[in-house]
Amino acid sequence: MEIEIKIEVSSLDPVRRRLELLGATPLGVAEEDNLYFEQDGNLYRRGESLRLRRDRDIRLTWKGPSDFRKGVVHREEIEIHVDDLDATWALLDRLGFDVTDRLAKRRETWTVPGAVVALDELAFGSFVEIEGDANRVRELALQIELDPANGIPHSYRRLQRERGPYDKAPNLVDGS
Repeated sequence: MEIEIKIEVSSLDPVRRRLELLGATPLGVAEEDNLYFEQDGNLYRRGESLRLRRDRDIRLTWKGPSDFRKGVVHREEIEIHVDDLDATWALLDRLGFDVTDRLAKRRETWTVPGAVVALDELAFGSFVEIEGDANRVRELALQIELDPANGIPHSYRRLQRERGPYDKAPNLVDGS
């Protein structure tokens, strides 16, 4: 189960400084390439997603429908590590899945006791994601001076579709 709060911010710098003051541990920065797969829109209509992500690793992730409560998203998640992006993509293609969305993201990750904090930069905004148990994510949001009531119920995929830029038909995965 994934439990997280996502809050949009105008700048990540103040959040970064607050994390440093809390003694959070920086884990590094990664550039992500996220590909979303569909079969005739069935997953999206059910509130599910199937994503192939490449950053330092390659992971295939299924996410179930979201349950949004008091600024926090609760969502079933199954994730596996794979070692070959092209072979995984070919397998999904053979199973009838098509790539429908592509999302690029720069993610800076921090840890604090009981939670992981991601400072995310996307073409359509800057966001803070805090993942842990529901009480801890709300508590940590307040500690870094973010209001849990401003939690966003929507995925980055949906936000990209609403705000753009929207790369509906990706044709490159290898970054070339």
